[in-house]
Amino acid sequence: MHRMYGGFVTASKTSLEADRASIAEKEKQLSETESSLSATKEAQLANGAKNEDLKSLLAGFHAECDYIIKYFKIRQQFRKEEIDSIEEAKAILSGADFGR
Repeated sequence: MHRMYGGFVTASKTSLEADRASIAEKEKQLSETESSLSATKEAQLANGAKNEDLKSLLAGFHAECDYIIKYFKIRQQFRKEEIDSIEEAKAILSGADFGR
């Protein structure tokens, strides 16, 4: 009976040491994983801020393009009228008579 008890104690001691080593390894892995998670969250926050900056920049470009497209025909017409006026003024200065 003494031998069985001795075997049981030895087996229990070996099992406890293996369990302690396993716990220590898992605590180390948990620590590394939490550190990695923290770094990932920080990177996500930085990327989120960068994305917001890019969205803002894109919105600004979009507004500028919308303005140019919206007023293109009007600006083109005014430019044509300006060129016509300049050509008429040049003609008048060159001595042309438009019946005035």
